[in-house]
Amino acid sequence: MSTTPTRPERPVRATRSGPVDPDEPPGRAARRSGSFSPARTWGLWLLTGLAFPVGGLPAIALGGVADVPRALAGGAAAGLLIGAAQWLVLRRVLGTGVAWVPVSAAGLALGLAAGSWAVGYGTDAADLLIQGALSGLGIGAGQALLLRRGVGFARAAIWLGATTVLWPIGWQVTRAVGVSVEDQFSVFGATGALVWVLLSGAVLVALVRGRVGPVTSAR
Repeated sequence: MSTTPTRPERPVRATRSGPVDPDEPPGRAARRSGSFSPARTWGLWLLTGLAFPVGGLPAIALGGVADVPRALAGGAAAGLLIGAAQWLVLRRVLGTGVAWVPVSAAGLALGLAAGSWAVGYGTDAADLLIQGALSGLGIGAGQALLLRRGVGFARAAIWLGATTVLWPIGWQVTRAVGVSVEDQFSVFGATGALVWVLLSGAVLVALVRGRVGPVTSAR
C-alpha cells in the first residue's frame, strides 16, 4: 500500500495580531497588524509631488510637446519618475509591485500624446482641460488595474476617476499662477503638483483605510 507524500507546511511567523502568512504582501501585513497610518501615508504621498517638475525636464529638453513623438517621449519620462516616486509609497502601504512604474510611464505617454493631439497642441484653458483629462485617464487606467488587488475593483475605479479629474486641475492651477504653459510642458509644475498630491493623497488614504482589517490567506 503506497502512501502519498504530504506537502510541508509553509512557516508562519507570529505577531501580536496573530500568525502571518510569509507569502502575504508586506503592505497587507502592515495593514493587518494595524500599523497603517493615514497621516504618515498622506505625508509620504505629498513627497511624490517633487517628481512632477523633475519629470517634466526631458520634455523641455526636447523642445516641448509639439508632436506625437515628443509627447510620447515626454510623457514616458515624466510617468516613469512620477510612477517610481508613487511606487515607493504604495509598496509600503499595499505591497504594490514594481510594475506600477512602467505602467505609469506607458499610461502617461499614451494619454499625453492623445490629449495633446486632440487639442492641436494648444495650451489655453480649454485645451489643458481636455489634454489633462486624457493624460489623467491614461495614467489612471493602468494604475487602477494594478490597484484592484489591493483595494478592490470599486475603489480602483474611484482612483481612475480621481486621476481623470485631478490631472486637469493641476494644469489649471499651474496656468493660474502664471507659469508659461505655452512652452508645452509634459506635466504641470510644482504648484499644480502640490494641489494634485494634496487631493489625490486624500483619495488614496480613503481608499486604503476602507480596506484595513484582518487579511486571511486562502489555503
